[in-house]
Amino acid sequence: MIRDDRQTVDVRARLANERWLALARRAAAPDTPPVELARLAGHHSFAVRAAVAAHPSCPRETLESLADDASLAVRSAVRRRTAWLPG
Repeated sequence: MIRDDRQTVDVRARLANERWLALARRAAAPDTPPVELARLAGHHSFAVRAAVAAHPSCPRETLESLADDASLAVRSAVRRRTAWLPG
C-alpha cells in the first residue's frame, strides 16, 4: 500500500478546520451554558474565542480574560459586549 503524505496532510487540515468550525458554532449557539463558554474561551482558534466573546451569556470573568486576547477580532467582540456594562 502506498501512502500519499500530501493527501494525509490535506485530510488532517480539513478535519481540523471542521473541528474549530463546529466549536465556533457551539460557542454561538443560544443554549450553550456559561461553563462551556468559559472552557471554549481557551481554544486556540480566534474564531471560537470571538464567538464566545459575542455570546450574550458569556460570563463577565470570561469576557475580562478575553479583553487582552492577541486577536483583534476577539478584543472587538469583547468591546461590543462590554460597552454597555456598568463599571
